[in-house]
Amino acid sequence: MLEAVKICKQCLEKLREVKDGIDANIKEIPPGEGHGSHEAPRGEVFHYTRSDGTNRPVRYKVRAPSFMNVPTNYRACVGYTVSDATITLAAIDPCYCCTERTLVVDANNGKRVMGYKDLLRKSQEETHRLMGKYRSRMDKIWI
Repeated sequence: MLEAVKICKQCLEKLREVKDGIDANIKEIPPGEGHGSHEAPRGEVFHYTRSDGTNRPVRYKVRAPSFMNVPTNYRACVGYTVSDATITLAAIDPCYCCTERTLVVDANNGKRVMGYKDLLRKSQEETHRLMGKYRSRMDKIWI
């Protein structure tokens, strides 16, 4: 933590040395597309942007590693015990805030079907339904 504070202090000192300041007023972005990827602690992070020549991108997409890693758990966990599923999930060390951008879109017409909050509600409803369905079995196991 002390090293992080030292780094922050160094950054602030370097910013003071900048003569003309930092220009955050973006006048225009050349038209076209660009993409880049970088190795992050949880895997590859990907950025894509498309510009029409104005100062705002037409399309900007970020794909975080956890967004791609979490869905693999369906394949990795089905048929195993709950304790195996938790350790398998922990092995990919997911960042849940990276997965909150989930959006379900109808492939036929491109319209939004449901977003993150809808999926969360649906997941909670399904969990309660399954808990009720298997409650008697679970009670027998814990007795």
